[in-house]
Amino acid sequence: MTTEGAVVGSVAPATIPIRAERKGRGWTLVTMARKLRDAADDPRDIPSIEAVVHNIQRWEKGRGGVSERYRHLYCRVFGLSEWELFGIDPPDIIKGR
Repeated sequence: MTTEGAVVGSVAPATIPIRAERKGRGWTLVTMARKLRDAADDPRDIPSIEAVVHNIQRWEKGRGGVSERYRHLYCRVFGLSEWELFGIDPPDIIKGR
C-alpha cells in the first residue's frame, strides 16, 4: 500500500491518522510522547521524551516507518486498531481464518 508516494510496509504514512488523532485531542508532541511511554508495559524501555518526540515528528511527516512496538502503543493510547491507524490487517489467526 502506498500513500503520497511512500511505502507502508513498516508503516510510514500513518502520518495522516496519527497526526489527526493527536491534534484532534489537542495534544502536543510532548504530550503524545508521554502517553506513548506511559502506555508501555515498562516505560523504562522507552527512550527519552525528546527521542520519542523526534520519532513522532518523523512519523507524522512520513519520514520513517512506525515500528510494531510503537504501532501497538499508538493503538493503546488512541483505543483504535492497527487497521484504523495504519491500514494493517490483523493476522489471519486473529481474524479467525
